[in-house]
Amino acid sequence: MKTLTSLMLVCLLAACGGGGGGGGDDSSGGTDTFGISGSVASGLTDSAVPSVTITLSGAASSTTFTDGTGHFSFAGLANGTYTITASLVDAVFSPDSLTVTISGASVSSQDFSALRGSLIGSNIQFLPQFFLSSDQLRVSLHSVDGNMVFTDSSNTPLKKQPLDGSPQIALANRFGTAENVVLFDGSLFWIEGGNLSRMTPGGVTTVLAVGERDVGADVTNDIVVDANYVYWVDQAPNQACSPPCDWLIERIPLTGGNPVTLATADRRIASLAGDANNIYWEEESIEPLDPGCECGSKIKVVSKAGGAATVLVDGWLNGTLPLPPPGYTPGSWLPVGGIAVTASEIIFVVQGGSSYTLKSIPTAGGAISDLASVASIAGLARNAVLDVSVSGTDIFWIDTANSTVSTTPVTGGAVVTLVGGLVEPGGLATNSTTVFWTESGAYGGCCKVMGEGTVRKIPLTGGVASAVVIGLDNPAALAVDAANVVWSEQWRIAKAPTGGGSIATQVSGISSDMARIAIAQSRVYILDGDLVKVVPLAGGKVEKFASAKLGSIGDFSVMNVDIAADNATIYWTIRGVVGAPIVQKLAVAGGVPIILANEAINPAPQDCYRRIALDQAYVYWSEGSSVHPVGCAVKKVPLNGGAVTTLIDQAFLADFTVDGVNLYFSEFSGSTIQRMSVDGGATSTVATSVAPLVLTNDADNLYWLDFQYDTVGTISKAGGTTNASMLPIDIAMDPFLALDGLLVTSEGLYFSEAQTGSIYRLY
Repeated sequence: MKTLTSLMLVCLLAACGGGGGGGGDDSSGGTDTFGISGSVASGLTDSAVPSVTITLSGAASSTTFTDGTGHFSFAGLANGTYTITASLVDAVFSPDSLTVTISGASVSSQDFSALRGSLIGSNIQFLPQFFLSSDQLRVSLHSVDGNMVFTDSSNTPLKKQPLDGSPQIALANRFGTAENVVLFDGSLFWIEGGNLSRMTPGGVTTVLAVGERDVGADVTNDIVVDANYVYWVDQAPNQACSPPCDWLIERIPLTGGNPVTLATADRRIASLAGDANNIYWEEESIEPLDPGCECGSKIKVVSKAGGAATVLVDGWLNGTLPLPPPGYTPGSWLPVGGIAVTASEIIFVVQGGSSYTLKSIPTAGGAISDLASVASIAGLARNAVLDVSVSGTDIFWIDTANSTVSTTPVTGGAVVTLVGGLVEPGGLATNSTTVFWTESGAYGGCCKVMGEGTVRKIPLTGGVASAVVIGLDNPAALAVDAANVVWSEQWRIAKAPTGGGSIATQVSGISSDMARIAIAQSRVYILDGDLVKVVPLAGGKVEKFASAKLGSIGDFSVMNVDIAADNATIYWTIRGVVGAPIVQKLAVAGGVPIILANEAINPAPQDCYRRIALDQAYVYWSEGSSVHPVGCAVKKVPLNGGAVTTLIDQAFLADFTVDGVNLYFSEFSGSTIQRMSVDGGATSTVATSVAPLVLTNDADNLYWLDFQYDTVGTISKAGGTTNASMLPIDIAMDPFLALDGLLVTSEGLYFSEAQTGSIYRLY
């Protein structure tokens, strides 16, 4: 909305005031005087508008103001013709002015309807920087407790905007899934979404580095931390190749600051490790080896203070790489599982067909030693090893091919299986007494399953394995110190005592752009990724409320649609890429979601503006038409479950809204808004010559964002089809970018401008 204008001279919602009192000159010949009175009310809420300047001109001049009830009056006026004009900053009035003739009697009911506007939120990053044309981006607006609550696409994608214009309050940060977690001296470090962050023991979170990491390049997510710095691998800037060709090993102060590049690499960095003085890393390349070339996989070292990098292991494994059969060109060795550093040795793993070998080399360089070789199921040795770790005099690792946690002495020797039968292991860590690891649990169909993950442990010396925590959502990366174990899940980083106990979410947030939200009992519920999440309206940690997609994790064939709430229950819809929505509900007290509707796949489903809505008896939702090439159906089901009813299946249906009595829907081909009973039956036309994109309603009126006029349209529910009005405002809207939000409450009408990043209020 740029400005309120008076370009459209329309009556708003209240009846426009008319002239009164008859006409003619003053013929009394006496000294009697009379008065003019009236009122000013909001054209949207019908509430009184105080402090409006009322100017009288014509036969006499005077100025007064409306009182607290919106009334004004002029007294002591002689017979004659007068003009009354109302004015108030950021308001337009209907009518613009009134002409009143006094002829022997006072004139009352000279009323104005006012429409006021205010900008309540600005500089909002509604639109993501990149998105697909198939993404149905919609602004989600909710008004509660004097605040506008909304989602956007920024790094704090859930916000609360006080309606008095005070600064916005961030309720949640952007967060998806952490690639790695590290504990050091009580602080937590992690990589997520290309960024490197730290949380101090006091809970203060700082983004230490904003990276350009291409997750698809599979570069290492290892983090090295010492008393002063944190070290990681980032993508070199301004690269034309994909995946990226060049990588940086960077040093960043623990307190934040500009990164210092310690080394560069022109091939994928597979792992990173460090000791007191140096940083070590593996570069992976299985390119053919030529005599004298600087090619193939390598292990290198650089001083933490900076300087030239040194090759410790070259592409020929320092001459120990077995020669190929005659006629074959040798290929470089293949690193797998990462590296670990002891006081004097670097431990690394080399894949070799149907086996892998643990090797070591002195940190100062020298001869390579074979420590142990392990046979793997054919074809699985390539990714058989996860998270090589050293504790005391032993090496520990996860063998995914054999589903074991294994160990061998750092000096080499027999490989011992500490525990077998691992189910989808993800990460391993050790402290001075214990080995810890994560298991995500078996697949259910295409995907991992919510709540099947565990963190388990076993003494370094072997014994009985036990669970530290259970019921996790695809746990992966892991870190441990003497007291606590932390891990990454699909949606958070969490912590628990090493001996087991209560789980505490450490880091969480929202991963989606412009996620749909609902509010109940002073909490915000967010339909985000695989979950319905929840966060207090006053702020706090984002927590899991329910699985959104029937318990599956990462099922990209299922999409979130919309969410709504009453005071006791949350309702949401999901849908397949092809198929009708599934409607679910869950009481705010929690539990297992209940499926209210799960219909067969539509024979010809089409996209439409997909919405969920509630009244006292039913859940309503829209889905693609099953009979029209382009269209939408609106259906309902009782709040407590039952038969699904199709209320309307209409070509070019765009949006709908309900009020417990009627269903209203917009129909683009005929440029109309239609009405029918929520019990079904015939339809009737409410408004014509309109182009409604988004509909809402209050007790008396319908409102819509009108794409043809770039404004808000309104019509009385009781009025005829010719009484539709376009409010005198201009809105920048582009439905091909995003559908803006529209909300009406007793305090006014709110709408967004996604393109300009603004939220406005009309009242």
